[in-house]
Amino acid sequence: MTVGDFVAINKFTDNAFQPLKVLSTVYNSVSKALIDMQNLNLLLAERPDIKDPVYAPTFSPPPSVSFPPSAIIPASEAGGGKKGGVEVTFENIYFHYPEQDPARVSSMCVCVCVCVFGG
Repeated sequence: MTVGDFVAINKFTDNAFQPLKVLSTVYNSVSKALIDMQNLNLLLAERPDIKDPVYAPTFSPPPSVSFPPSAIIPASEAGGGKKGGVEVTFENIYFHYPEQDPARVSSMCVCVCVCVFGG
């Protein structure tokens, strides 16, 4: 057997099994898609734990969000190469899950500072 014979047999074998590789890839894709559809249907069939009341108003975000001048941080105070930013503060946050006693988290304040970096 020469090197040419070996290369020819190797190429023939590759060409013979290439359609099987393509079919196996298609089969795997279809089976994964069917499983994903089944999982999505199960997820959509679940009932939510918390429902909005019938009289709940619809939320419509404001057309543009503007921050009060007191929330703007000057670049001189931002430091570290920052160009300034905005500080957002949430005060008196109360939170609990429905099955827990009320006011599990109470009177919590969160302050977030968003700064702009770069030139």
